[in-house]
Amino acid sequence: MVDPRLCPQSAKENLQRYAESGIPTGGFLQAVLENNLMEAVARADQFNLPALPHICSYIYNTLPMACHGSPKRVEEWLQRKAKERNDVAVAQKCDAREDADGQ
Repeated sequence: MVDPRLCPQSAKENLQRYAESGIPTGGFLQAVLENNLMEAVARADQFNLPALPHICSYIYNTLPMACHGSPKRVEEWLQRKAKERNDVAVAQKCDAREDADGQ
């Protein structure tokens, strides 16, 4: 039986960093996120290959739909999250300047 709770902890952590912050995963998880079964199987190690159904279930049941399913969705997600990080950095830089000017 497929169970998202059986997804390896290291895969969960990588997938959460990807979903929350747009940190790229390794080649295996990227292939899974892109829905590329042949590539995922080719890149899987001896731990992730038997866990592949559980990893897929974890992704489907836990991650936002917009961040997986095709190479285009994955690339758009990475770009969106990179822009969000950049926007935060710019805002922090502006805040720091305002604080420095006010002192």
